[in-house]
This record gives sequence, C-alpha cells and structure tokens, in this order.
Amino acid sequence: MIPWQEELLYKLEDPQIIEYDDLGTSTKIAMHDSIQTDKISIVKESWNPKIVESYTPIAANVKPGTTVTWTNNDMVVHTVTEQESESFDSGFIQAGSEWQYTFEESGGYSY
Repeated sequence: MIPWQEELLYKLEDPQIIEYDDLGTSTKIAMHDSIQTDKISIVKESWNPKIVESYTPIAANVKPGTTVTWTNNDMVVHTVTEQESESFDSGFIQAGSEWQYTFEESGGYSY
C-alpha cells in the first residue's frame, strides 16, 4: 500500500467532526419551495463548505406518520439533527448508509 492510501485509511477509521466558524447566514426555506417526499439525499461532496445545499431536496413537506429516509451519498460521516428543538438526531450516518425518522406531527423542521 502506498503512503497516501495508508493515511486515508487511518482517517476513515477515526472520523472527526469538522466545525466551521462562519458558513454565512442561514436561508429560510418557504413551504412553497418544499416538495412532498419520504426520501432525502445527503449529497455527494456535502462535506465541502462551498456546497451550500447539502440535502436533496433542500426542504420536504411530510404528513403526520410519514417515515422519511435520509441516505448519505457522501464519502464521509454525517448527521441529521433537527436544529430548533433537537426533536430528532440521527447520530453518525456512515457513507452509503441510511437513517429513518417518523414524523408524528406536520410542520416545518430545520435540519
């Protein structure tokens, strides 16, 4: 194995949470911009601070009782956490893995 491969394997075995001090102001998503779906993708390369929209779709409208599946299509670990009340938190979602949450109430959720 060449040195850069060994270094990459080491980093993948011991993932670290990256925090960014200034990602700019958050953008409010209007309900008319959301779509009705039960599948959300964490987009490839979303680890990069230059990627503004880390999810596809960026907003979803769900009915009560809907189970939404987030799929991590990036190459690093991610989380999905509701930002206002922290009513849900996925923990670590490995690259290529999925996480599901069932919404009991309708409404807007920031994650």
